[in-house]
Amino acid sequence: MQKVQMEDLENIQFISSPEFNQDGKWLAFIRTQANLEDNDYQSDVWLYDVEKKASWQLTASEEVTGFAWLNESNLVFKANRKAKDKEKAKKEEFTNIYRIYIHGGEAVKLFKVPALISGFTMLDDETCLFLMESDLHGKNLFDLKKD
Repeated sequence: MQKVQMEDLENIQFISSPEFNQDGKWLAFIRTQANLEDNDYQSDVWLYDVEKKASWQLTASEEVTGFAWLNESNLVFKANRKAKDKEKAKKEEFTNIYRIYIHGGEAVKLFKVPALISGFTMLDDETCLFLMESDLHGKNLFDLKKD
């Protein structure tokens, strides 16, 4: 048996956060893989079709850290998909939430939270419950507007 080499790490895929949609026909999960060139990890949402027994990549932002089912065919995820948001995130704390239709189409930004959130769930199409740490002397998040 050979020892594990650094290059072998790029071939290992980590699966996390598996969650079925409401009717149980689709399983979404986060697949994470090492990127040795950039010295980081890339994470995206993948889908598994229970009937066809097939899976494929749904998002391509390389930094999805959480998702939730919105309904049977849409899910929401948090990520910084645009280069300007990735640059801005180096200086400012915020979280972008996107919606994507699992049968095709581009992800659409739903909203931006002016803080780093660690977890979230959608209560309905317009209401999100999120978990975060906050400095009580920092930003006032009680007066957030819909936009």
